[in-house]
Amino acid sequence: MTGSTRLFYQYSGTHSLLIGLLPFFLPALMWLKGQSLSQISSFIAVNGIGYLLTLYYWDRIRIRFGWNWLLVATLILELALVGSIVLDQDFTAINLIALLNGAYGCFFWMAQRTLFAHCTNSSDTGVKFGNFQIVVMVLLKTGILVGGYLWEKWGASSVFLVTVCIVVPAITYYSRVSLPESLMATAPAPITLNSIAGFRDSSNSRVIFLIDGFFLFAESYFWVITLYIISGENLVTLGVLVVSLSIVLAVLFYLIKNRLDKIRAQQAYVIGVLGYVLSWLLRGAVETGENQYWVYPLIVFIAFLTALFRLVFNKRFFDLAAKADNHRYIVLKSYYSQLGVAVLFAITALALLEVTEPLMALKTFYWVLAPLALIYLFYRLPPKCSSRHYLDR
Repeated sequence: MTGSTRLFYQYSGTHSLLIGLLPFFLPALMWLKGQSLSQISSFIAVNGIGYLLTLYYWDRIRIRFGWNWLLVATLILELALVGSIVLDQDFTAINLIALLNGAYGCFFWMAQRTLFAHCTNSSDTGVKFGNFQIVVMVLLKTGILVGGYLWEKWGASSVFLVTVCIVVPAITYYSRVSLPESLMATAPAPITLNSIAGFRDSSNSRVIFLIDGFFLFAESYFWVITLYIISGENLVTLGVLVVSLSIVLAVLFYLIKNRLDKIRAQQAYVIGVLGYVLSWLLRGAVETGENQYWVYPLIVFIAFLTALFRLVFNKRFFDLAAKADNHRYIVLKSYYSQLGVAVLFAITALALLEVTEPLMALKTFYWVLAPLALIYLFYRLPPKCSSRHYLDR
């Protein structure tokens, strides 16, 4: 394992565990404290603004202070986010929490995507992304189980204490670790505002980036709220449900892995997108009432379709990034996706302002997203790449 690969897995593993402890539960906690769908949408929009504002400076801090400082700053922001949630459990300072969440998300995702792109090439993105998912699954789900149990059993302060016990040694490690020479030698210039505004390519990346953040937050906030309701509004039960889903998904992907390897890139991508469309239709069909035992196999199927789509989509993204300018492509995606988050969720907040039946509103929201997901079909590979197998070896 190369130094870049080792650093990527260490970094991803550390933050997967930390996210599972508390940030994963943020949408469920907001719902528990009586936040409406409109307020949660506003929170997500402000989160996008926080990410955008932070991104401009992240790209310049990277040049001035270097990667060790960036990795340490990410941990400090995560601790500040968790601390703000613990201190303000009624979300009276919800916009501050949203801005911190956006700032942490910026530092975390930008570093993770850059490190991943740095340790891969166009011939192994599928394999390495699959391995990455395994690391994330194990540590994120461990964090979810521990975080849910601690919150229900001993309260928020116990979650914060465990977070501190992980963050402090991690800060010490990342402040001193010797980074790979290849990473230190690679310091692309920051992206200018003119370059952002003038971005175009033949893959329709700009349109895809604008909607992708919207879909990601719909998955990680609104769908988590639905799962929380199905779990009887209990954080431990939600954690067990999510972990159980991951185990079943791991088995399913293992069983179909050899078939996936034989599917060509474009075929796999189209199948993944159409499955993703179906997943949103099925989300709208999920019932949240009691004794709906048939809903659990449906949730497993929805999770499988979503995971399959994310696998093919991320492979396409990193393949295109490798053929362009990795840093520029990754940063541009973040600018456009967070702009989409800020604008689209602000519109969603207005649309949900007068909602009196939130559960029905969630169903309607999922059904609206289903046809919108077809836009992903316009994310094209260059012609010479279209015949590659989905998981290149």
